[in-house]
Amino acid sequence: MHKTTWAKRLAAAAVLSLLPALLAGALYGQIEVKQGKPTPPSHKFHSPMILTMPLPAVTIKLPPSNSIPVNEDISTYTCDDVFIESLSLQLKHITFHRKEIGLELSGNVVVPKSYDRLVDLTFTVKDGKAELGTSTAQNLDAEERKSTNFRTTVIVKRKDLESAFSHKPGPELEIKMVVQDNSW
Repeated sequence: MHKTTWAKRLAAAAVLSLLPALLAGALYGQIEVKQGKPTPPSHKFHSPMILTMPLPAVTIKLPPSNSIPVNEDISTYTCDDVFIESLSLQLKHITFHRKEIGLELSGNVVVPKSYDRLVDLTFTVKDGKAELGTSTAQNLDAEERKSTNFRTTVIVKRKDLESAFSHKPGPELEIKMVVQDNSW
């Protein structure tokens, strides 16, 4: 009986000596690491790249001072290492008896570490195969490791835009990006 008590004490001492290590392991096991929004995969293309996406549901009643994002995932599409970091749309009323509306598109293009580029962006608003209006931001001098702003306005007839939004799938915005080397 004396030996079993001694064995129990020895076993208890062994467990107690391991207890801090077991507790520490349990505590470390409880750590959870989370990040914000994960980086979406990048889609890489060569020039020219053409993106087609639904035109945001702008209504003719959108106040001219407000802008809305066109597509938050646009930065995942690169063309010869150039990507549009952000793109927003703002409604501009044209004063020709308000028969035409300007859709002002603004944003910036980015060239990561590589070399300078010359970028042309053509924006076309379409209803099916019919082009409602087009505009180009030309000769953007996109420098390496910098963000280059652009702004252009697509003029569309008010009645055509209203008609395009009245049926499904609705109007689309086509973006054509042409990239050239501008490192010399």
